[in-house]
Amino acid sequence: MIRYQEHYPSNKFRNIISCFWTMGFEPTAKLPSLDVVLPDGCTDLLINTGASFRRIDKQSGKDFVIRDYALIGQRKNAIEISQTVDTTFFAIRFTPFGMKSLFPFESSELTGTMIDMDSSIKNIVDPIRSILEKRIPFQKKLIDIQEVLENRMANSVASNFLVEKATSEILNGHGNFNVSEFCSKEGVHKSTLEKNFLSHVGLSPKEFAAIIRFNRTHSLLQKGDKIKLTHLALDCGYYDQSHMIKEFKRFSNSSPSQLLKAQYLLPTIAASCYHSLQA
Repeated sequence: MIRYQEHYPSNKFRNIISCFWTMGFEPTAKLPSLDVVLPDGCTDLLINTGASFRRIDKQSGKDFVIRDYALIGQRKNAIEISQTVDTTFFAIRFTPFGMKSLFPFESSELTGTMIDMDSSIKNIVDPIRSILEKRIPFQKKLIDIQEVLENRMANSVASNFLVEKATSEILNGHGNFNVSEFCSKEGVHKSTLEKNFLSHVGLSPKEFAAIIRFNRTHSLLQKGDKIKLTHLALDCGYYDQSHMIKEFKRFSNSSPSQLLKAQYLLPTIAASCYHSLQA
């Protein structure tokens, strides 16, 4: 029912872009009245190529309508989505710290929100949309889009080695990360790591690690393997099953079993995002 594809960038962009992705639905798809998007540790540039759709954040009370394009920041909780079978879009999923290479925003400015009316975004979206509308093979479109991005990166912000190293350790550890040990090893103060992380990632190291651990756990649940929640919790680094369930409710507003039974379509994308980050 859901048509979702990931396309990986050339090596020169792998430190900035996790993947390009496209999404739409089969004409006969039966969609839930409201679907959910889970926190995944990344920011996305969405370019709408179909019908408008709504993003509803119950916790903040914000209701966004994406008509054309939007730069979407980090999420700390699930967002409800109202879509139709005519909803389709092309997206650029940035690595956790990649967004700042193209846009003049602090990542923390976008956390829990999105920007859709800004000249710096429009200046990138317009040439990408022109390429998407061309009648050429999709792989050629991706090559041309990467050329546009490369030109825009000429004056990009220098990457932050400390953030990149911490992010790598968090991903390699599947979200199990000790801030104090990392700072001691690198000879930096916790506040320094926190400040840099908020600027480049939009979350604290602890928040980002918790989201990555949640995504790994959710990804394992999505596989459908019969595994006791107690064993899953311990394998994924939680103190116990109740700790894992508490984190699930924090990020998805549901327990693990409730999330699986809800038969949402979009949470599969969060599982896919986790694997693309690991790549």
